[in-house]
Amino acid sequence: MLVVVLAVLTGAVTLVDWYATSRPERPAWQQLSRPAPMALLAATVVAADGFDHAASVWLVGAIVLGGIGDAFLVDPTEGRFIGGLASFLLGHLSYVATFLAVGVDESWWTIGGGLVVIAAFTIARYVLPSAHARGGVGLAAPVATYMCVIGGMTITGWSTGDWLVAAGTAIFVCSDTMLAINRFVRELSWSRLPVITTYHVGQFLIAAGVLRMIT
Repeated sequence: MLVVVLAVLTGAVTLVDWYATSRPERPAWQQLSRPAPMALLAATVVAADGFDHAASVWLVGAIVLGGIGDAFLVDPTEGRFIGGLASFLLGHLSYVATFLAVGVDESWWTIGGGLVVIAAFTIARYVLPSAHARGGVGLAAPVATYMCVIGGMTITGWSTGDWLVAAGTAIFVCSDTMLAINRFVRELSWSRLPVITTYHVGQFLIAAGVLRMIT
């Protein structure tokens, strides 16, 4: 019962954050609404599995780090962007650990994950040069590292063979690709809401897939 209540509450708070994101001028209370869905998602995972499986420990860590990254990115200054980038990078590494704890297998699923990464990197091919032009190696290096880590996370997630996890990682990559293009290449005026909706949906699907495999 607690899991259901927390899941419903997570969905409700997420819709509130989507509404705040859709407004031309973001309200001050979005500083609280933005990380709230991830905090509640982490609580839902704990309620569903506790820490009975190593995968759930890493999963909660990844979600919490995502919430920290969210808090950084509400204010899009350069310093906070780097803080958010570091948080999400660690979160993706935690997702890799989650998938390894669940178990991965080399199969056509792995190829599928690789194709998703290739497609995303092709679409975002100007991100790295633009980051270098904007901030030199000091900005390009962390961006390149992040791209490699999210690519590894995607391939590892697909290698679990779970379609929910695979779909979640692919949707998460879509979110990050839009965000990166918007920040470094050209403004995508329509992308504010799609970036956050795909981000949340991706994480929710990953969590659901992992919980389905371990509970």
